[in-house]
Amino acid sequence: MKNLILFDIDDTLINTKLLKKLQMETLANTLGVSSQEIENFRLIYLNNLKRTSDFSTNDYLQQLANYYNFSFLDLKRTFWHPINFQKCLFPESVEILSKLEKEKYQLGIYSEGFTDFQKHKLKVNNLLKFFAPQHTHILRRKMDPKVLESLPKGTIIIDDKPSVINYLKKLSNIIPIHIIRDNKYQSNKNNENVISGFTELIPLLDQLSKPL
Repeated sequence: MKNLILFDIDDTLINTKLLKKLQMETLANTLGVSSQEIENFRLIYLNNLKRTSDFSTNDYLQQLANYYNFSFLDLKRTFWHPINFQKCLFPESVEILSKLEKEKYQLGIYSEGFTDFQKHKLKVNNLLKFFAPQHTHILRRKMDPKVLESLPKGTIIIDDKPSVINYLKKLSNIIPIHIIRDNKYQSNKNNENVISGFTELIPLLDQLSKPL
C-alpha cells in the first residue's frame, strides 16, 4: 500500500490570498463601502483573536452586519456563495488529486480552522470525493501531537507554512513536503522536499519511494 498523503487547504489547494481579496470586494459591494473599510474591520476583528485560526466566519459576519445595520442572513448568503471559492482553486489541484487517486495513494486533509468553513472550500470545488473521511483532519490547533503521532509511519503532509514544516520534521513518522508558490521558492529550492507547485509532486514522490 502506498503512503498516506495529507494536504493542507489554505494556499496549498486553495489560493487563500486571492479568496480574501475577492471576499473583501464582495462584502464591500454588498454593503456599499470601500474594500479598504472592510479590510480595516477584518484586521480589527483578527486583532481580538488569540490566533488567526480562531476566525469564526459567522461571528465575523454577525459583527459586520451589526456594525453596518445590515441583514446577517443576506451577508452570510453573499459570503458563502460558491463563485469566489471556485475562482480560487489552484488550477492543478484536481489534476494532481486525480493522478494520485489512480496511483492508489490514500488521500486526506490536514488543516486548521473551523470545520464548516474549511469543508465548504472543498465541497464547492468538488474535492471532498478525493479524501477519505477517516483521514480528514480539520483542527482548531493544527500541530496537535496526539493526532500527528497517531498517523501511520511514512505519512506525507504537504503544507505551505514554514513553522508547520519545521515542526513536522521533528516527527519520525511524518514526511513533510513544503509547497512554496511565490518567489521565495528560489531561495528554498535546495532544501529537502520543497516544491513550487503540484507539477513537481509526482517526481518527488517517486524519489521518496526509492529505497535509501
